[in-house]
Amino acid sequence: MRRMKQHNPSDTNRYHLNPEMVKNGIYLDFEGEGKKRDGTIPCPHIAGLYKPYQDGYKYNVLFFKSHWTPVKAWHQNEYDRIGNFVDLMDELISEAENEGRYIFYWTIHEKVIIQLHAPELFERFEKVSINLHKPAKKFANRRGLLRDDDQKKGLNQFLKILKNASPLIVACKPTAAEACRRIDNYATKKKRWKHWTVEQKNVAKDLLRYNKDDCLGVLRLARKLGNSRF
Repeated sequence: MRRMKQHNPSDTNRYHLNPEMVKNGIYLDFEGEGKKRDGTIPCPHIAGLYKPYQDGYKYNVLFFKSHWTPVKAWHQNEYDRIGNFVDLMDELISEAENEGRYIFYWTIHEKVIIQLHAPELFERFEKVSINLHKPAKKFANRRGLLRDDDQKKGLNQFLKILKNASPLIVACKPTAAEACRRIDNYATKKKRWKHWTVEQKNVAKDLLRYNKDDCLGVLRLARKLGNSRF
C-alpha cells in the first residue's frame, strides 16, 4: 500500500500547491439540510466526489441516507456507494492516505461537518485535506482583485475573478437544503424510481447536477492556483 508522500515547501508554490497535487486530487462537496434554527447542523445527505481514475476523471456520489436507493438506482454509477457517514468517510480518507492524494474542498463547511459527525476522523482528515478558499483569497488579494466587501465571496464569485473562462455554477431549484428534504419525503413514500413523478425526478437530478458542478468548480480553481507561479 503506497503511503502519502510528504512534500517539501520547495515542491510547491506560494499557495502550497503544485500541478501533481491538483491532478491527483479528490474534490469533495457535501449537500444537506444546512444549519437548523436551533443552530445545529445535521449530517449531510450526500457527498459528491470528482477524482481521476485510470480512464479519466469521474463524478460519483456517496449516499448517507439508506432510503435514497431510488436516486442511487437512477444515477447508475458503478462508483456510487450508500452507507453510514463515518464508514464511507473513513474509506475516503484511507484512499487519500494510501494513494498519496489530497481531498480538496471549498470553505470550512466540509471540515466542520467532519468535526461534528465524525470527530474520530477529524485529525486524519486535516492531514490529507485542503481548504481551497484560503489560497484562492490569497491569490486574489495579491492581484488586487478583492475589495474589502468581497472577502466573503462564494465559489461563483471566485470563478469570475480568478478564471474568467470558467462557466459559473447555476443553483439548483429548489435550494439544495429544500431538495434534500423533498427527496427524503419522496424516497420514504416511493421505494422505486419509476414510481416517482417527473417533477420529483427532476428535483433529484438537479441536486446531483448542482453538486457535480460545485466539485468541478473547485477543481477548476485548484488548477488555476496549482499552476500559478505568482
